[in-house]
This record gives sequence, C-alpha cells and structure tokens, in this order.
Amino acid sequence: CEKHKIWKKYDGLGCCYVDSKSGKRCGSKYRLELDHIISFAKGGNNSSENFTVKCRAHNLYKAEKEFGNIEKYFDANSSFFSSG
Repeated sequence: CEKHKIWKKYDGLGCCYVDSKSGKRCGSKYRLELDHIISFAKGGNNSSENFTVKCRAHNLYKAEKEFGNIEKYFDANSSFFSSG
C-alpha cells in the first residue's frame, strides 16, 4: 500500500515542515498527517513521491497559505478544526 510506504519512509522523523525564515525543521510527532507536496487540487498526484508528513498545525498552515481561509469549506459542527 502506498500510504504504508510513505509512513515507513518518514518513520521517526516527525513533521517535515521547515520554517522559511529560521530554517528550523518542526519535527513534532504529534498528530502527523500525510501532505501532498503538490496539492491534489493543483494537479498533484497520489504517488508516494508526492507526499510528505506534517503535523496537523503545519498541514493546515500550508493549506491556508495555498487556498486562503479553509474553514469555510467545512461544516461548522465538524470536528476537523477541534483539538481533540
């Protein structure tokens, strides 16, 4: 399975987000998510080479940078933005 390959590739590394100003890598291992390097909505594919791992906060940060306020795309009662 492609997803298993991706998780194995990044096993133990944590979030791969790198701050553009400081050059520091996040490395958090909390609430990790698969992230398209080239967003699917912008023509990216689902191959293992087009994925990285980011913590939830940095995955949402990237989505907001690319698409603006993404909360409008989700039901207000959804648990998507909850911390639990």
